[in-house]
Amino acid sequence: MATFTKLKSLLGDIRAQHDGLVAKREKALQKREDIVFLPLPKNDFIAMIEEQIDGAGSEYKERLQHQVNQSHEARNIVKKSKFPYPILNPWAGAGDHNKPFASMLRDTVYFYFGEQIKIGMTKSIMSLEWPEKVGLPLSERAAAIDKVDKEIEKIESDLEELISIARKSGITLTSYGIAESGKKSLPGQRASK
Repeated sequence: MATFTKLKSLLGDIRAQHDGLVAKREKALQKREDIVFLPLPKNDFIAMIEEQIDGAGSEYKERLQHQVNQSHEARNIVKKSKFPYPILNPWAGAGDHNKPFASMLRDTVYFYFGEQIKIGMTKSIMSLEWPEKVGLPLSERAAAIDKVDKEIEKIESDLEELISIARKSGITLTSYGIAESGKKSLPGQRASK
């Protein structure tokens, strides 16, 4: 009877260890979800929008420079016209006719009025109610995701080892599938093993 009690106790210890690892993994997965999906802090959100505005404006400037560099050709193509290419559409001069008009217009507006838009946008964003619970700053998210992914991988490795040892001993543990940590994926996505 003492052997049975020891086995029962050992089985209980193995199940408790298994359940503890599963709970620890779920907590780490939730931590990862929070890192990825909680809203950005207000200043990071503003910086992200400003970066988009600057990027679109710089693309317009590059196209405009190309148009200036090729202006001698434009005059020859159009011959008698006083307007070789519309100044608001340097994509035509660069040979890119596939850019949607809305994108061209946006880039043009951002180039000419980007600073005023950023000032107004910042003022508007600062007046919004921001969620009380926000995520890490954008600059810290990649490192935090990497750290929690390593933690998840270690937990999953320990869980696989425990399940393997238990099976070899004739003990069946009810388990859940091994989660994918998403180490080599974009934020919010899971990588396949």
